Amino acid sequence: MAAKLAALSAAAGCIGSGDALSLSPGSRHGGAFLATDSDLQPEQVAATLVSVEDEWQADVSLYNKDDCDGSGKNTEVDCERAPESFEKSCGVVVKAVLEGSDGKRSNANEYLDQVCGEDVLEGWHKEQCQVLSQSIVDAMNLDSYANRQNMDLRHMCSGIWTKFVSEEKGRAVKEKTERKERDAKEAADMAATQAAEEAARKAEAVAKAKAEEEAAQAKSEEAAKNKAEVEEKAQAEAEAKAKAAEVARAHEVSVAKAEAEKKAKAAAQAAKEKAEDEALAKVRADARSAAEEAAAKAKEQEQANAQAAEVAKAQAKAKAEEDARAKEEAAAKLAAKAKEAEAAAKSAAEKAAKEEATASEEAKTAAVPDFQISDKQKRAIMNKVQEVYAEEPKKVFKPAAAAAGAAGKFTITDKQRAHILKVVNTTQSAKK
Repeated sequence: MAAKLAALSAAAGCIGSGDALSLSPGSRHGGAFLATDSDLQPEQVAATLVSVEDEWQADVSLYNKDDCDGSGKNTEVDCERAPESFEKSCGVVVKAVLEGSDGKRSNANEYLDQVCGEDVLEGWHKEQCQVLSQSIVDAMNLDSYANRQNMDLRHMCSGIWTKFVSEEKGRAVKEKTERKERDAKEAADMAATQAAEEAARKAEAVAKAKAEEEAAQAKSEEAAKNKAEVEEKAQAEAEAKAKAAEVARAHEVSVAKAEAEKKAKAAAQAAKEKAEDEALAKVRADARSAAEEAAAKAKEQEQANAQAAEVAKAQAKAKAEEDARAKEEAAAKLAAKAKEAEAAAKSAAEKAAKEEATASEEAKTAAVPDFQISDKQKRAIMNKVQEVYAEEPKKVFKPAAAAAGAAGKFTITDKQRAHILKVVNTTQSAKK
């Protein structure tokens, strides 16, 4: 402590404890105290004050801990010597400030504001510096000499000590409360995080199982239609799973890192990491087993589809052969009918030729002068000719049955009929 106080005094402008300042008195007048006094070194004073305040804070904490101002008994600190030690070191600091400012209140205020404003003083260090600064400035008056020579440093430092002790008690109570709240929050956050991680792992396992089942079903359904599409989809799913696993692993690493910073013992962290690795290995093993099972099912389905395709192909071939035989049989029947029709046509043609020959003979016979029929026969023939021509004008007239009662059984052709009509007409004309 003595070495730090000596360094603090030197940085504030003192050559030694109680010695004269290194700055000339003329340089400390006016409102540009810090601007003209570069030897005051507020940065070094602030840096040294941090160490001094740490020791002050330690004494105050022990003083409060042992309840030196109450009914508690001393265990770690001398309850009477602690305030005296503080008052002595505080007096050295205050005296250095008073002499460094030449006892001028405005200079001291400006200087202490600069020191307390340094970046090295943060948190409670800054607060203690501000308490020290305010106490010194409040204790000073307009008489520079009285400030340097007659200020009651013991009384002022005793007041500062009382403030430090009171503020430390409040700060300790506040820190204890905040620490409890922080510990409770961390415990709750940890429990919530663990629960969320467990739920996420379960949800991920269910989602993976469902995704793998759906992927296997889709692969089985699409295998027969488009094998290339199924393979592409399976590859995409594998990449998605790998990416999801990578993201999950990155998340797990991040969570593990965050938890590692919160945990106090390395053994607990190692146990957690081991448990996470085992869980991840189990998840990967389950996923790999499910993927292999799905692949086996897909292969079985593919074989079944191939067999079904072969059966369908054989059935289609048999049906095609049966249809071909049916067509051949129908064609054969049509050919037979055509052949029958051709034979019938040939027979009809032969018959027509025979009838024509017969008609020719009959015509020759009709041309003979002694061919004569009675009037009754003529009338019967005429009536029948008119009747047939009215019903079937384009058909061959065969009045064998109709004319049987009139002129006996006979058959005539168209030529014969024409000849008969001619004869009839000629006969009628001759009769008239």
